[in-house]
Amino acid sequence: MFNNHIISSSVLIGCLTLFSHYAFAVNKPENNSLKIDKALLIGQWQCTEAMEYMGYDAKTQMTVEFKADGQYMENSKLEFENKDEKANFIAKTKAQWNTDKDKLTIDHYQLMHFEADNSSVESKLNLKAALSDPDAVEMKIKKLTKNEMLANLILFDEEIEHISRICTR
Repeated sequence: MFNNHIISSSVLIGCLTLFSHYAFAVNKPENNSLKIDKALLIGQWQCTEAMEYMGYDAKTQMTVEFKADGQYMENSKLEFENKDEKANFIAKTKAQWNTDKDKLTIDHYQLMHFEADNSSVESKLNLKAALSDPDAVEMKIKKLTKNEMLANLILFDEEIEHISRICTR
């Protein structure tokens, strides 16, 4: 149950929220850790994310924007489907972002807008509540170029390689 809150935040936000091809410049310093060039992160990205969540195949398409002042904006379209039912969600959030070596952290989320087309699925998943009070989302930047980025979700200080966010400009 404790993972559900964190993962739903990532699937929906950054977030469910947490990247496969973003636009960062990554340099490899002497100590073998990656360093993100924040200047290349600034701007708008189109991202996708997919995972299994509480018995549903969850797919997210999002437009995210990293601003130079540390603001983060996200507009997400989420689809949850299993053999019995399907639901679509729309979420708009704002947050703050920062980097440390190869780690991107998105925190201090504010849910600005939320829509669900299937109240039965929403009552099971409780995504609105998860997005209204999410934990910080941490991602490890795996690949970064001017036009694409790959990042994996980090949970409890462990990289989850099968939960990636793929972003392009």
